[in-house]
Amino acid sequence: MKTWVCPQCSAEALYKGLCRDCTEYSEDGKVVNPVARVREGVHVHDENCGHLTHRQAPTLAQFRAARRPKMTKKQMKAYYDILEEANFTEGTVEDAREILVNATISEEE
Repeated sequence: MKTWVCPQCSAEALYKGLCRDCTEYSEDGKVVNPVARVREGVHVHDENCGHLTHRQAPTLAQFRAARRPKMTKKQMKAYYDILEEANFTEGTVEDAREILVNATISEEE
């Protein structure tokens, strides 16, 4: 069953709304300082919880990279074979690109 709890006095209720003990009222009976109940067991998001990080929109370069044609399985296997022939086990992405570019240039000649 859903329970609602006042964040100030921890009073429980089976309905959401304002806590009658913590909410301040004027002489007319109007609400001056409302204190709303929150759902029990639900994570409350604030600036320190880490969940409110705003996602930045992708740049044009990131968008194009995501939409470019992907390599087929045969192309991937050929690239892995070229890297294995060159005994490429450790190195940077730039080193791997250099090996692949040199291999494709030598195949075209």
